[in-house]
Amino acid sequence: MEVLNQVLHGNAYELINDLPDNSIDVIVTSPPYWRQVRYSDSKDELGQESTPQKYIEKISLLFNKLEPKLKDHGSLWVNVADNYVSNKLKKNEAIRSHPLSLAAIPELFKTAMVYEHGWICRNDIIWYKPNARPSGGVSSRFGVDYERLFWFIKSPHYYFVTQRLPHEWIEKDNLSLMGKSSKAELAGGKESTGMHEVLSLRGKPRTRRYHPLGKLMRSVWPIDVQPDELAFVIYPTIWTINTTGYSGKHFAPFPSKLVHRVLTATCPREVCLNCGKPIFDPSVEQYYPKTTLKTLCDCGTTLGSDLSTPGCVYDPLAGTGTVAKAAIECGRNYIVSEILQDNIQQIHQRIQDAEFKDYYLMEFLDYSQKLKEGLSEG
Repeated sequence: MEVLNQVLHGNAYELINDLPDNSIDVIVTSPPYWRQVRYSDSKDELGQESTPQKYIEKISLLFNKLEPKLKDHGSLWVNVADNYVSNKLKKNEAIRSHPLSLAAIPELFKTAMVYEHGWICRNDIIWYKPNARPSGGVSSRFGVDYERLFWFIKSPHYYFVTQRLPHEWIEKDNLSLMGKSSKAELAGGKESTGMHEVLSLRGKPRTRRYHPLGKLMRSVWPIDVQPDELAFVIYPTIWTINTTGYSGKHFAPFPSKLVHRVLTATCPREVCLNCGKPIFDPSVEQYYPKTTLKTLCDCGTTLGSDLSTPGCVYDPLAGTGTVAKAAIECGRNYIVSEILQDNIQQIHQRIQDAEFKDYYLMEFLDYSQKLKEGLSEG
């Protein structure tokens, strides 16, 4: 059945069977956190398992069922948070840890996915939330202000666009060099890695070694986002991303900005309808790693042709539809599924006003162009 750009209502474990094999480019999802919030009265509700191990088994089963639906070049992104064992579960003999202890959910999940189920974990991203909610009056420990975002692949040959960020000492607007005590301007340089000449305010030539396309993005991603602010920002592998305001009834929506970054890096702009592979994109040619070049379509299909279509992202546990909204904003196809009818209505409300913002034109591309213009003028 045709499921592209659809909001499916039902149990994700059952709806997966209706998806064609080898049809999804990226899966992005955030399963309900273990024993934190109850969304329904169902005894089988995901997240209400009696032990962390049973919770890990259940969410791992979901991703193993999805594995044949994901294309060989595809990626799986899973947002997982930890929780404390708490006094409520201390009488459960199957839980041997102290009630004051963290349950180690992210570590258990990553270990199970890699060593039991054979997924390749490419990154363990830290999502740092500067505006995280207070820890409920707890004063006997540090507050919790981050979550984990795991990036898994199924094949060594996967689609990826290398992400870079501007050097701290180069301002985006005027491409100026910020020294320890003085400001210097770019005087010239080459377009490859090496020493680049700058001119200090004292008129003395100085050099700094840098990659003209920016530093390689790390696994801590600082992303500072205000409610409903959608501008895309590139940062390293600790992603500082404020939680975003939302008026609906969902207790833990993750921000669109986090999904924008994931789609920019791992979801192809367009794929070939013949072979299903990503289509070569000249605008990011210099950002393709060698392994990605092996995944590209060799049918001769070009961007914007009748034989091309946007890459597809799937969220099996859609919540209030952040992934669907972000996919529209990034110009990608989407499929999302959700079991709660109230959430289905909220998803439709959120996506009806979502607009394509061309987030594919990443900040580092804009930065790179400004840098080239600045150097040519010098």
